[in-house]
Amino acid sequence: MLPRVHVVLPDDETRRAEAPTGVFHALNIHEQREANEDGGDIFTGEELPRHAGANAPNATFRIRYGQPRADGTYGYTYYDAAGLWRWARSSRRDPKNNPWFYEDWMQLRNRYEPDFQIPNWVDALPRLGSDGQVYETRRLPMGGLAYYDTTYEPERHIKTEFINHTYYYRHLPATGIDVLDRIVYEDEFVPVGSQPAELPGSTQYFRMRHGDPQLQKWRSNLWTRNYVDSGGPRPRLKSEIHDSGMRKLYAWIDMTPAGEEYLELVEFVAPSLHAGEEWHYDGFKDREALRQILYPNMQRDFFAGDKGQEYKVRSVIPVPGATDTEYTTQFAISLHYQGAKGQERLHMIEDAQGRKTYF
Repeated sequence: MLPRVHVVLPDDETRRAEAPTGVFHALNIHEQREANEDGGDIFTGEELPRHAGANAPNATFRIRYGQPRADGTYGYTYYDAAGLWRWARSSRRDPKNNPWFYEDWMQLRNRYEPDFQIPNWVDALPRLGSDGQVYETRRLPMGGLAYYDTTYEPERHIKTEFINHTYYYRHLPATGIDVLDRIVYEDEFVPVGSQPAELPGSTQYFRMRHGDPQLQKWRSNLWTRNYVDSGGPRPRLKSEIHDSGMRKLYAWIDMTPAGEEYLELVEFVAPSLHAGEEWHYDGFKDREALRQILYPNMQRDFFAGDKGQEYKVRSVIPVPGATDTEYTTQFAISLHYQGAKGQERLHMIEDAQGRKTYF
């Protein structure tokens, strides 16, 4: 039979911030006295020291209870850290016969024997979430680590962690199922398909349609993508708004599948240096070519050529007093250009009276 283990519960005088698991804890005078009055170290019977932090040769370690008390706070059990690691390296349960917390086991290993080969069973130990809840974990065939809240019946799927991104789920009480809520990318990630590389911190948001998740918004630290329902299993990309002041608007042809949206218009607002401009495009997906730029003063630049090779062919500059409703050649000056992209040269100027000057 295992020796009795003393548990120190904080009262009003010794109350402290609730700690996560995996903590080397230096006992205060109250904790030391009560622990030693109950027998001291569980392994040697010697008194536990006071103020012995993680770097001390006689460091002490505490393990949090798996479940909270009635008032929502937790109790802790205290150990000699080195002795606890000697126990942990060959036992799947702590000295109180409870499953280890993953964080506890790894903290002890990293402190005393960082080269110790991690047994397979450690990966499945319960883990502490950022919300303080303890979750059961399971390694999935595709390599992800799934977190479950087993305090519910049936259990709830909370999240699944991969190397560089995490899937988060939300529970739908009406149906009793857990659905995909968002995907957060911690590192650079190149998704499958034609999507560009995503930036660290990007987040995809999903919603449910007929039981299937649909992408609703994709936000990064530089832009936000908005999606609309396509009537099918995939949503349509509607817009992409950049923090730099650029707003891309997409269009599509009815009856075409989602994913065939093409760039139609780019609008610029502050803080962009192009604020007030509108760039118009023509062509289907992956073939959109710039055709016109509209400036705040109503000047229009016209372009020709395939995507990536667009060259300016004409600029129409309104004369003073012209309005958008009377925007014709008799109220503007036209500058005509010749030459490939980057090599355009002024070829002819036509004034508001129709007079032409060639160069």
